[in-house]
Amino acid sequence: MLLALAAYENRIASVFESLDRFLIVDFKDRECHIVSTVKVNNPDFSNLMAIMKTNHADLLICGAINRCCRQLVEGQGIRIIPWVKGEIDHVMDAFSQDNLNSGDFIMPGCRRRGRGWQGGPMGARGKGRTKKSF
Repeated sequence: MLLALAAYENRIASVFESLDRFLIVDFKDRECHIVSTVKVNNPDFSNLMAIMKTNHADLLICGAINRCCRQLVEGQGIRIIPWVKGEIDHVMDAFSQDNLNSGDFIMPGCRRRGRGWQGGPMGARGKGRTKKSF
């Protein structure tokens, strides 16, 4: 599986459209390896989509992303794990260990309820809305 990590410096970009590069990561045998870094000079959404498609990304890991962008990305067959924060190395380790749903990697104010969040490599299937349990 190929991941696209929306990065700003050494962290996940807090807002998808503010990234300065994509890290393309190969996830195989429960290990993440960066295979390329794609600098983003033009954060126009169509350019971001083209970069992900050209690099055959299966999954996008990013910070905040607006609903419209998210629907367009998913419409291209790319699954998304949004509302992630943290340093790139730590995020890749957490993803490998199926631990991205830990509080250490969830952006403040995000409860991930009803957002299709399933947690990590084994659960990142974008199952859509879930029933609320109170």
